[in-house]
Amino acid sequence: MIHFRIVNSQTDLLKAYLVRAIVFMEEQNCPYDEEIDEFEYESLHILGELNGEPVAAARIRFWQTHAKLERICIRKSWRGKGAGNKLVKTMIQIA
Repeated sequence: MIHFRIVNSQTDLLKAYLVRAIVFMEEQNCPYDEEIDEFEYESLHILGELNGEPVAAARIRFWQTHAKLERICIRKSWRGKGAGNKLVKTMIQIA
């Protein structure tokens, strides 16, 4: 079962960026300067791990009275197993 949590260290942030790089930059050919943007440091990042392996990531960006769920991604091997649904539910609960 994938465990989701708020990123609270540089190591965790690097793991989240790694998942995003695999999914968005490698799989979807998204350029680096579009994937990593000026909102990284004001966002709340979420990491999903399975037995210590980073498999999911996302971020929440707060704006005025709203929370925007962004950069939601699951590594290919773990898709179709409910991880995305659980990640979004976790993000909504946090927001």
